Amino acid sequence: MKKAKSFLYLTQLNTRRIFRDFKYVLLIIALPMFFYVIYSEIFPQNAAVNGISWKEYSLISLICFGIMGNAINLLGTKVANEKNDNWYAYLKVSVIN
Repeated sequence: MKKAKSFLYLTQLNTRRIFRDFKYVLLIIALPMFFYVIYSEIFPQNAAVNGISWKEYSLISLICFGIMGNAINLLGTKVANEKNDNWYAYLKVSVIN
């Protein structure tokens, strides 16, 4: 039970840290949502790709875009910044573990 509470607390802490970074929110979350709204309204309702409706196809592709954008552009710099800030050392000595 204690491990579950500490895991939830760490998850909440990391979620707050993520949403403080404006660049992350803009590039990884807002931009794919914007593209999805634009692309799903441009094409006709009956458009399909290999039997999959266009809205579903573009949603899946933009989710992949966000995941790959995170991995390529921001994940490495976040890990490097956390290493410089001694974030993991803080987690080791904090009471939340």
